[in-house]
Formats: sequence, C-alpha cells, structure tokens
Amino acid sequence: RRQRQMCIRDRDICDEPDNVECPECHKVFHKQCQDMWLATGNRSCAVCRSNSWSNYQIEPCSIGEYQNLDY
Repeated sequence: RRQRQMCIRDRDICDEPDNVECPECHKVFHKQCQDMWLATGNRSCAVCRSNSWSNYQIEPCSIGEYQNLDY
C-alpha cells in the first residue's frame, strides 16, 4: 500500500490524480499549488530550490488567476 503524501505548499493530503512531483527531491505538490508558485515568478522548487521546474508548463488559465497573489 502506498503511503499518502502531503502537499508542501498547502499542507493538505495529495490524493488527486494530477499531483506533480519535483524531479530532484521527489516532494509532491497539488498541481494547482505548483501552478500558483510558478505563476508568481518562482522557477525553483519550494523545498530543495533546484531549478528543476524551469521547463514546467503552467496551464494558461492558471496564469491570470494567480497573477495578483503574493505567494
């Protein structure tokens, strides 16, 4: 049985099918949480600070939705 993981951004259980994982440190994020993080100008992992998210594509609808957040 696979252990349930917690999203590092919002501290909630990751049980959604579209969760994303950092290729470097393997921490799991909700896709929406990671999109928010990246849409506000951050391009590194929130945990290990690796540059592994530099090629990650944010869904276009997410960019406008998160532009004004101080995240």
